[in-house]
Amino acid sequence: MVMLWLGIVIWLVTFLFGTLVDSRPYREAFSVLAGGFTGTLVNGLVVIGTYTLTNVAILCLIAGLLGALGARASLGTDAELADSAQDTTSPRNSALLRAFLVYLSLIAGVLIFGDDPAAPTQRQYVRLAGFTSLLSFVINYHPSLFGKLLQRVGTVIEGKKDP
Repeated sequence: MVMLWLGIVIWLVTFLFGTLVDSRPYREAFSVLAGGFTGTLVNGLVVIGTYTLTNVAILCLIAGLLGALGARASLGTDAELADSAQDTTSPRNSALLRAFLVYLSLIAGVLIFGDDPAAPTQRQYVRLAGFTSLLSFVINYHPSLFGKLLQRVGTVIEGKKDP
């Protein structure tokens, strides 16, 4: 229960910082190592928490953990639970890896197709953060979807058609 509430609070605070705090002044100060050791450390931590590309990674990882917790809590109907294949090996570690792969996949698409992926608008940030978090949660709530996603990505990379 503590992990669940802690995860929700951390996700909300991280999303709030990503939405409201402009990371540009902190990135500029961090890039020239301004403020001595303490200033550089503080600027670096603020950049990690507020810069879009790192902020979305944190959100994605937290949403993945929340999805794994949701799967263990059996939030679905009895029919859905009978059909789902839960991860019983190391669900939280597996959730982090699945969430990170979701993040990498989506960021790769953003970097390829985005106009200015390193400096999105607030509207673009909310869409990116929301979508990656949702996808990460769903894939970790229902891990068999992750296997299907990997198969599709593999067929696209190999240039084969789906069976």
